[in-house]
Amino acid sequence: MKKKEFAKYVMNSTRQRIIQSIIFARKASTSDIAKILDDIPQATLYRNIKSLLDNGFIEIVEEKNIRGVVEKYYSPAKNKVFSENPTNKELNDVIQGLLFEIGRSFKTYFSDSNNDSIKDMLGLWNATLILSDEEYSHYLNDLNALIKRYIGKEKTPDRKIRNICTISLPSKGEKNERTTN
Repeated sequence: MKKKEFAKYVMNSTRQRIIQSIIFARKASTSDIAKILDDIPQATLYRNIKSLLDNGFIEIVEEKNIRGVVEKYYSPAKNKVFSENPTNKELNDVIQGLLFEIGRSFKTYFSDSNNDSIKDMLGLWNATLILSDEEYSHYLNDLNALIKRYIGKEKTPDRKIRNICTISLPSKGEKNERTTN
């Protein structure tokens, strides 16, 4: 897959959610993914899993025969999901696509006048932190550990799907200083 196609491919929110569910489960069958992503129509889920498999983003790591049906288990493909070296433009395209998806989700949410943002605990946070690279690395590790603690819980009547987005970028005028010899 060409780099330009890679950026467009990963902008798809359904494929992103499938990959994320597999990454955090480490290994997941189609039925496991369907339980986690039960808001995605089955045909859409199967089509996107097949596409991820065909394009090398996930791979079959195990097959089990369950009552005469072969259940395939998937893991992220090694050296594929993050092995590309995208350009700044390609990264920008992916980020803009994700921001568009977030905006579309808010528009859909607010188009239903029955939604109650207080009851639904809708939130928006912004924090400016001043951290060294080492401190920021620790922050990211802590955040990752926190997310791992909660990801993969099964949906129940008292559990709602909650989309949490984290964006990090240098403040205006702040760049990593590079030394040249």
